[in-house]
Amino acid sequence: MVARECGFSSWPALRRQLELLAGYRRDPDAVPVALGERPGLVAEAVGAGADPGLAVRLGFDVSGRHEGQTALHTAAWNGDLDLVGRLVSLGADLDARDDRYDGRPVDWAGHARHSDVVSFLAEAAEAAERSADAGRAETAEAAAARVRGGPGRGSRPAGTAP
Repeated sequence: MVARECGFSSWPALRRQLELLAGYRRDPDAVPVALGERPGLVAEAVGAGADPGLAVRLGFDVSGRHEGQTALHTAAWNGDLDLVGRLVSLGADLDARDDRYDGRPVDWAGHARHSDVVSFLAEAAEAAERSADAGRAETAEAAAARVRGGPGRGSRPAGTAP
C-alpha cells in the first residue's frame, strides 16, 4: 500500500529506490524533500510489513506518525516482539501517545493482550528512566562542581600530580 502510494508497484521496488537514494547515486536532493513530505514513513513502512532500518538510516524519524500512531504502536499492537525490540534499539519514543486514544505503545500491547511485549516495553522504560536519572545526577554533580569552582569528584586540573 505504501509503495503504491509512492508510485511503485511493490515494496521491493520502493526499497530498491530508497537504497539508491541512500547512496545519493541519483538525486542528492531527493532525501531531504522526502523527509519533509513523508515524516511518518517509518510508521507507514512498519504498517506495510517492511523493516524500518533503511528509512531510519536515511534520516526519517523512528517515532514519526502515520495516521496518528508511531511504528512502535503498530508493532506493539501486532505483538511483534522482534520488531518492537528493533524499534526501541533505533530510538523509538516509548512514551509517545497516539492521537486517537492517547495511549502509549505499552498500553496498545496490553489492550491487545501481548504480555511479552508489555513486559519488554515496561523493562525498556525502566532502563531508560534509570539512564536518565544517572545522566541527571552527573549533570547535577558537574553543576555543583562548577559552583564550588572545581571540575568535579575524582578530577584534577590537567598536569597536576595526585
